[in-house]
Amino acid sequence: MCAGLALVTGLFGAGCGTGIPDTSPVHRARGATSVGDSALQRYSVEPPRPGAPPKEIVDGFLESLQTSPRNVTLSRAFLTPAAAESWRPTGSLTVYSNRSTVVQTSSRVIMTAASLGTVNTRGAWVTDKHPYRHTFAVVKSGGQWRISDPPPQLLVDVDYFDRYFTSESLYFFDAARQVLVPDPIHVLRGDSVATSLVRGLLRGPSAALSGVVQPIVTSNAELTLGVTINNGIADVPLTSDVLDLDASDRQLLAAQLVWTLRQVPEIAAIRITVDGTPFRIPGSAATIEIGNFAAYDPSGITTSRDLYGLQDDRMVTITSTSVSPVSGPVHRLNGRIAAFAVNLAGTNAAVITTGRQRLYFGGLMSPNGSVPRLWTADGVDLESPSWDRANRLWVVDRASGEPRLEVFDGGKKVPVDARGLDGTDVREIRVSRDGSRIAALVGAGTTAHVMIGQIVGTPGATRVEVIGVHRLVHAPDQIRSPTSLAWYSPTDLAVVADDAQGKPTPFIVSIDGATLGEASTYALPAVVSVDAGSNSEVPIVTSAPDHRVYSRGTDARWLAIGGDVRLTSVRYPG
Repeated sequence: MCAGLALVTGLFGAGCGTGIPDTSPVHRARGATSVGDSALQRYSVEPPRPGAPPKEIVDGFLESLQTSPRNVTLSRAFLTPAAAESWRPTGSLTVYSNRSTVVQTSSRVIMTAASLGTVNTRGAWVTDKHPYRHTFAVVKSGGQWRISDPPPQLLVDVDYFDRYFTSESLYFFDAARQVLVPDPIHVLRGDSVATSLVRGLLRGPSAALSGVVQPIVTSNAELTLGVTINNGIADVPLTSDVLDLDASDRQLLAAQLVWTLRQVPEIAAIRITVDGTPFRIPGSAATIEIGNFAAYDPSGITTSRDLYGLQDDRMVTITSTSVSPVSGPVHRLNGRIAAFAVNLAGTNAAVITTGRQRLYFGGLMSPNGSVPRLWTADGVDLESPSWDRANRLWVVDRASGEPRLEVFDGGKKVPVDARGLDGTDVREIRVSRDGSRIAALVGAGTTAHVMIGQIVGTPGATRVEVIGVHRLVHAPDQIRSPTSLAWYSPTDLAVVADDAQGKPTPFIVSIDGATLGEASTYALPAVVSVDAGSNSEVPIVTSAPDHRVYSRGTDARWLAIGGDVRLTSVRYPG
């Protein structure tokens, strides 16, 4: 294989608490096959048949791009010798649906399809929906019809993408080096997944996370060979460039590798070497267990998975069978609570009172103590409080019809520049627990949509910025009339939107736009709102128009919780 295919090969394959006791099944955006599964269903096609007409040659070439494992040599057999020599499908991979080929003339065959998106050489997905068309010139070569102008990029249909690609993440540290931030990518399933993940990690983060994360390895460090897995131990051979890292950075690099490789089910531990010698990491053994470095979990370490709600404007905790009023100072606001959010530790709550002009902050634990008021202003319309892991509180101020984001850090308002969100019709926000991203519900009805942005600004900073704000567009389906959202995992949202029949339904949607699917195949009453624990092992909860609350159980069925009590809001910490 030529050097120009090296990047493509790595990603696209060779060829050239208390509360609710249930837990939910882990959601895999793709099928159930594990990322390292070497027993994937094989698929191959026959080489060109002698005397095959132009359309058959084109169809055969397109089908050869769907083989597993990928066989670029076979694809080149459908090309003229000159085209086979020069064909270097670098750059992005295009995913399409509804492919059709039509003979235009005796030597022209037109392929049409619906482009859904692209996967670049890093493995990042970009939704790109448009009609795709390529006219193949087919000429006689050695007495046989062959293609002289293949498309410059690799082409796969959506069924192939769903079956053979897996959605994983590369993990980079936030600017404060306190938490790992996932950078989602898509790689071919199979034995080379671990190698692809490490190579992607060493190349650095995506452009979208520039300024949000801080690469630990900024040199030319590379893998000297592929990652090998023996008896559950992944050997990671790196070049000597990493020897320049100090003790602290060595530990952080190990954390990145552990979190990135723990996605491969066959790996129980990793061993990093340089020129065959163990890479020394202070405080760690030569073999590092895959469960290490839990403190950097982007889902956040919280002592509470309690579920909270509002009953008659009173804040309560919810269990499977009952509800109980909160006991801390916040209970003094009971009877006039319009919205609330509990911090990740489950110790304090931010409360917006009825009238939505005042924001309070108070404890949940001790029954004594005051409820200090953070902010009071006239003529404001406060909505949707949300906490991140740094204990920063985010809230929407819809004053004078010009919504803007407000951030409180340590009880003090911090200036925030949220271009792309400020001034829009923001109805709801949720900040990811790692503090790196914000999701917003903008607009209402059929014009409503979800926006995603990245957060720049470490805890304690004098200014916070939201960058890269963009509308979340999925393929092949679309989010229809969304009404509520929450973080289901660090890279997925739970969103209430209309299904094909117009019924409000909870969906799991990826933040890169690659996947969208219903949270469960089991029936559920119409849904008003959804919440999740930012960890796919925490049950999704929904509320219905009659204010009943439902939790998704381990069998994906929906279970009514909270007894017969009717609740107007349900929230996990966050």
